[in-house]
Amino acid sequence: MFTRFRHVLPGHMLTTDDVADYRNVDPRIGTLEDFDEMMAAFKKVNIKCFVDIVPNHSSDDHVWFQEALKSPKGSNARARYHFYDGELAVSGVQAVTRR
Repeated sequence: MFTRFRHVLPGHMLTTDDVADYRNVDPRIGTLEDFDEMMAAFKKVNIKCFVDIVPNHSSDDHVWFQEALKSPKGSNARARYHFYDGELAVSGVQAVTRR
């Protein structure tokens, strides 16, 4: 048996790809210790689990994104992201970069 988790990592629950910390569990659903305990219980009854993450997305709360916002153009911190001037309409959603 397999189970899949999407809303495990801290970030915005609205979009599962919006992760603030890839090394922790969202405090709204417990602690990392709670997750480890659950995984141990799953293993005892032969339930396999995988956490579905998208490693090339991060939340605007992620420390790297916050660092990029504060860094000048051309910096290594900003090179992690694609910044542009102006607004972009995607699927009816208005997205605006912060400078």
